[in-house]
Amino acid sequence: MSLQHNPESNCLSEQADQFLQAFMASTGDSHLADSIVVGDLAGARIIPSAAFLAGIRERAKSAAYQGDALEHQGTQVIELGPAYALVTGSWRLTLTQDSRVTHLDLISDFLVERTEVGLKCLTYTARQDILAASKVVADG
Repeated sequence: MSLQHNPESNCLSEQADQFLQAFMASTGDSHLADSIVVGDLAGARIIPSAAFLAGIRERAKSAAYQGDALEHQGTQVIELGPAYALVTGSWRLTLTQDSRVTHLDLISDFLVERTEVGLKCLTYTARQDILAASKVVADG
């Protein structure tokens, strides 16, 4: 069911935006289940949320991100009944290498549980390998 037909759409859309902001700021501790399923091009695995957040924070400090800008492009939400939703976030990563600017469009999907205190991430999937894409741009 599309959220445009649900009177709670705005509330859920706002919660999704807040969730993505917390995720991108690596402050999403309270927005993660104790362990989450993480999927990428290499496969899926269950990871403790503390390790997942540590990985996000480490990636943000990596050379691939130094001086680069990540801009939120949009949020899509699909309601999956009263308890769950699929949140899709899209971003544009601007990479600068030797005065050459390249843009990478990134998309991530989150299966979230709707709780009394907000959205809680159960599953995270990346649609692309950001580190490999960053390396291609840097080597390019």
